[in-house]
Amino acid sequence: MSRLLIQFVDETLTGFRWANFDESAEFGALEGISRLLKAIASAASDNSALRSLTPVDEAESGTMRLERQECDLRKSLEQVVTLYEYVAQEQNVDVILADFSSISLELDSTRISQVWANLLDNAIKYGHDGGWVKISVSAGEKSVVVSFADNGMGISPIEQKKIWERLYRGDRSRSQKGLGLGLNYVQAVVVAHGGEVSVESSLNERSCFQVSLPLNPSSSFYH
Repeated sequence: MSRLLIQFVDETLTGFRWANFDESAEFGALEGISRLLKAIASAASDNSALRSLTPVDEAESGTMRLERQECDLRKSLEQVVTLYEYVAQEQNVDVILADFSSISLELDSTRISQVWANLLDNAIKYGHDGGWVKISVSAGEKSVVVSFADNGMGISPIEQKKIWERLYRGDRSRSQKGLGLGLNYVQAVVVAHGGEVSVESSLNERSCFQVSLPLNPSSSFYH
């Protein structure tokens, strides 16, 4: 069992490109905790753990298999915010989840949680002491948009075109031990759900990642 657990954690982190690091480097306690949280977030059950071993290759080829089920969007975001509460406190970054009427969507709850975890992790890690991350949700007639905004390092126009590439790690990413943006995987999961992900950013000022997910006939809104 321990061997399977080790294999799962290793392959999961590799799949996200979160494990793209120099193994000779000395990692601090904060990075270790962050890595553990990512593994926990993707291992909600034995079944979801097995599915999280799916290679990024499958996601990129458009053959990602989703196990859709009714997902409470508010609860999904709340769970990830709770997981990263300690990491945010250590980084002195305030994470704010804006209040919104809860929305029920047909999603692969495990994979979409991985998307939230990746975006929140990057926002915290690229933030600054005393900074903030604001998560908000807005619903239109055909889609729901989840936004992750921060007042951190920002992303240069040149890097904004490259961050979606597989294995890409920006200059600031290399200064963070063991941290990869993982946005290639994020994009693949969102696209598999029929959605889109985009970014608006100003270097040294702010960033805002937006995930747009389509509403379906079974979607419901409630307070």
